Amino acid sequence: MPRYFFHFRNADDMSRDEEGADLPDLDSAHKAALVCARELLAIAVKEGADRMPERILITDASGREVATVDIRDVLPTAAKENRR
Repeated sequence: MPRYFFHFRNADDMSRDEEGADLPDLDSAHKAALVCARELLAIAVKEGADRMPERILITDASGREVATVDIRDVLPTAAKENRR
């Protein structure tokens, strides 16, 4: 089973995932990143955080970026429209 890594990226910082997760395929990794993004957003709102990651970079075991999840992608539609 392939191993995927989920790195959290801000404009000026990146927190690297050193452990990764074994998942069946890239689609499963993308779904896991969406769940993680929702959880990060919920925690940030609950804690009144000033900043949070802007995106999650998904890399494969060789370190190659295979997908990106923008945190804004998990916002409800009305919230996305208000940010424009």
